[in-house]
Amino acid sequence: MNISVIVCTRNPRQDYLRRVLDALVDQTYPSDAWELILVDNGSNPPIQVTKNQCRVVVEPQPGLTNARLKGISEARGEWLIFVDDDNVLSPDYLEAASRIWTGFPQLGALGGRTSPEFETEPPAWLGPFYPHLALINVDRDCWSNRKDFGVFPCGAGLCIRRELAAAYADEVRVDDHRRKLDRTDQSLISCGDTDMVVFCIQKGFGVGRFRALHLTHIIPRQRLDYGYNKRLAYGIGYSVGEIGRAHV
Repeated sequence: MNISVIVCTRNPRQDYLRRVLDALVDQTYPSDAWELILVDNGSNPPIQVTKNQCRVVVEPQPGLTNARLKGISEARGEWLIFVDDDNVLSPDYLEAASRIWTGFPQLGALGGRTSPEFETEPPAWLGPFYPHLALINVDRDCWSNRKDFGVFPCGAGLCIRRELAAAYADEVRVDDHRRKLDRTDQSLISCGDTDMVVFCIQKGFGVGRFRALHLTHIIPRQRLDYGYNKRLAYGIGYSVGEIGRAHV
């Protein structure tokens, strides 16, 4: 088992989730070389999936970090790929990821570029806030073993070595503060993925972004609201400070 794809979700839009899972089933990577784990983070009603390749596990404790920890504990692949429930991967995403980490054994985590699919036309003022919505354009491949946010992969499509993810999980399970560094219900704190990336660097690995890794992020109309983006900007700013606290 080379890859474990982990989809964390809580009360998802069913049309979005269906597209996410369809894109995964249609990957060009050999189907017997990867597994698909869907972590139901306390959805009501519980998630029902009929796709044979998808294994559903339940994490009743709310919070994206708690769901990721559950996925890590269930994974068997050498590399883990985290996919949000509104991320539609390009058909060759797994194949490209495998090619990259084979060619760059010094990297512990990697990601790529994220294109938007807006449910409605976005307002003109939203452009500078695209990175807050995990919309990333990668002009060229880049990587580093320094704490450089310009090369950090985001949680959407994040690929991480299993041994690093497992070591990260061991630390975070006993650290209440770090378990709260990402989304929980209405909170817009958003740096659990950054916590994982910084952990990889601290363990001596590099991290990077690659053009060959591409996904589409479906963005519903409510995320185009000014009030939502104001709260999101505050949550991300707060998150950056909390990451500094967690890794002094």
